[in-house]
Amino acid sequence: MSIEPKSATTTNPLGADPLADVRDGQVLRCAESETGWQWFYARDGAQILKFHEADGYQPEPTPARVVAATVALADVVSYAVSETYLDVYARGEV
Repeated sequence: MSIEPKSATTTNPLGADPLADVRDGQVLRCAESETGWQWFYARDGAQILKFHEADGYQPEPTPARVVAATVALADVVSYAVSETYLDVYARGEV
């Protein structure tokens, strides 16, 4: 019998809230391995905002279903980071 190690990356099933584990003061960072793009999702009240590298990290309202479908993609890795992380990228300090 062989035992396979568990993956360090978890996938988010469609329909699940991708921002459920994001705490106050955090945003969800996403990165796509094929293109190297990165972007962030944050809650602003009931609205979800996307901050994409291609758009200069300008906030764009995004439906929750789009966020869920995006983070469920095999090539996308996502995890919570401090809002400061997004602020540094948005100011162009990296």
